[in-house]
Amino acid sequence: MRDRKKSLIVIDGLEYLILENGFTPVMKFLSTLRDYALLYGATVILVGDDSFLDEKERHLLRTLLS
Repeated sequence: MRDRKKSLIVIDGLEYLILENGFTPVMKFLSTLRDYALLYGATVILVGDDSFLDEKERHLLRTLLS
């Protein structure tokens, strides 16, 4: 990401990451990833179904990524 301009990061299976690692650790990871993406001009695309999250978690996730 540092050496390339306009990098693209795709994370597929968000629900699997949360299932295996827990919501809070995944949120911390995504927060750090978002910061690096902003710093280096990268784009992050998350693919997954958020319907398994409760309303609070869904709101936190969408707030973090918007």
